[in-house]
Amino acid sequence: MNRVLLALLMNLSIVSTCYGQADIQNNYNGGYLEGRSFAGQDLKQAKFYKANLRGANFSGANLRGASFFAASMRNVNLQKTRLEDSELSNADLRGAKMDQAVLERAYLTAAKLKGVTIVGADFTEVIINDEQKKYLCTLASGTNKTTKRETRKTLGC
Repeated sequence: MNRVLLALLMNLSIVSTCYGQADIQNNYNGGYLEGRSFAGQDLKQAKFYKANLRGANFSGANLRGASFFAASMRNVNLQKTRLEDSELSNADLRGAKMDQAVLERAYLTAAKLKGVTIVGADFTEVIINDEQKKYLCTLASGTNKTTKRETRKTLGC
């Protein structure tokens, strides 16, 4: 029995070393997850505080209530994700693909958004500063297929 427990603990240690924090609790705070695929996964309320997620793929994932505060998310794929009530403040989202994402009530204050794609994204009740809003309005187009809302209207353009 002790050998089985030791083997399990060693395996968790390997997972923790490879991915920052053990996947069991969806706690990836500070993790090095560059290029990792989370496509289609249920990651409600997952924590990615200051994680390196450059080039990661979250397409189609359920990220409701997830925290990406100050995460490095350049060129991340967030297409068709559910990001309601998520925390993306201070995240580096430059070059992120956010087409058809649902971001209702998400926090995007001070997030870096240069070069993002937002065709059909839903920004209903998003917390965002005026400068970011003006920038996103220059990119906004399309209608979200899930919520049936026009991107420009959800941003208040």
